[in-house]
Amino acid sequence: MAPSLEEMDAVLSSYEFIEKLGQGGMGAVYKVRQYSLDRMAAIKVMPRFEDADGMGFAERFQREAQAMGKLSHPNIVSVYDFGQTSDGMLYIVMEYVEGADLQKLLRGGELTVDHLFGWIPQICSALEYAHQQGIVHRDIKPGNILINNEGMVKVADFGLAKLAGNDAQTTRLTQTNMAMGTPDYLAPEALELGVELDHRADIYAIGVMLYEMLTGKIPRGAWRPPSKVNPHIDARFDEIVTRAMDSQREERFQSASELSGQLSTLWTTTDDAVRIVTESDPEDSKSKGSRASKRSTRVSASSQRSGGAKKKVASGGNSALWIGIAASVLVIFGVAAFFLLQSGSSEGEQEQESQALALVDEPGVSGAGSNYSGP
Repeated sequence: MAPSLEEMDAVLSSYEFIEKLGQGGMGAVYKVRQYSLDRMAAIKVMPRFEDADGMGFAERFQREAQAMGKLSHPNIVSVYDFGQTSDGMLYIVMEYVEGADLQKLLRGGELTVDHLFGWIPQICSALEYAHQQGIVHRDIKPGNILINNEGMVKVADFGLAKLAGNDAQTTRLTQTNMAMGTPDYLAPEALELGVELDHRADIYAIGVMLYEMLTGKIPRGAWRPPSKVNPHIDARFDEIVTRAMDSQREERFQSASELSGQLSTLWTTTDDAVRIVTESDPEDSKSKGSRASKRSTRVSASSQRSGGAKKKVASGGNSALWIGIAASVLVIFGVAAFFLLQSGSSEGEQEQESQALALVDEPGVSGAGSNYSGP
């Protein structure tokens, strides 16, 4: 059982412990206020008893702090501090993200393709940066993707992170290459003995999340292409998802930026937003649609502006066609009217000229500009 708020206040007196946000295999997470800077933060702690099962939780916990401390990216949860309490509990002080995680938003059943285009590139950007620093996340899943109230992605929980390469600080757990992670998002090579995991394991996990966002289902066994599950989505997603989830990592996208680039190309030519269908009961979805979740489903401002412009172009195609036809008809009528007026004008001038000639022959009229002299 995780320590209570009162117990945490006693051992970390520099913080006010407000509420427990969650608890999992890597410890408990609390929402806190830091007295010295008067700011909100999140603290993850590992209770003492969790290290007794021989799985090396303390070692993994320390690795998370070190891995996240090396990263500085707008789409990665920032680490403020790391330490150990007087009674032996390890803790990490992190950025607090006001919003919801992707797992809760998926259950809400209100996501669209626009959300995918707004969020997946941000996830790819964060992972591309981490990979360039030699860090592989190894536990990418919706529960570790936080979306704040402005639509910005924050990748969290590098608890299983592996420092790639010949880093002298590589831990015993990394050296033994234990298959750790969430099974549904775990790359096939993670289950093979003697295979060293690399950044392409994270790309596989992104592929699984893409599938889940598009269909509302997790791909298991002989899964069908996304467009076969949800016929309303663009079939071109199938190739992207299939490649990202290829069982042979050599056939996958070789970088997160490459995957993001393919999505960008698709986004510029895709149809209007499509509601993503989930298996959630409609009433259950409504009950889960908390205020934070609803606010968090908004795409970032830039994505909204771009998406809105794209929709206007798509929906305005037929209108432009009819406007063009109407304009052509008006031009034809205008030309015809012009020639008719010209013809009428010529006949009027000829009649006036005849009348003027007749007047010249009458007595007392010397011309158009003469004065009438009278009889």
